[in-house]
Amino acid sequence: MGKPARVLLDTHRPSLEQVFSEFHLNDILRLYCFHDHHSSPLYNLGFAERIPPYHGWLEGIDICGMTQVYPEDRSMNYCITNARHYARERYG
Repeated sequence: MGKPARVLLDTHRPSLEQVFSEFHLNDILRLYCFHDHHSSPLYNLGFAERIPPYHGWLEGIDICGMTQVYPEDRSMNYCITNARHYARERYG
């Protein structure tokens, strides 16, 4: 399904240490990872420069989803607000 908890920790440890200068692996008592197919996306560093456009790759197909919500919280409320904003801009 997804990566094991230890692999994810090893991947994100440099960022944790950068953000939390007092972070140490010894502080972790237990490590858990829960996978859910219905969770919101995680954005990589520099994502703001790579946000996909609303117009799709095929003529007449537009894309308005969770990816365009950035940098707001990835919640359904912002997704709906984003879709309404796009629909008003596109269709009046």
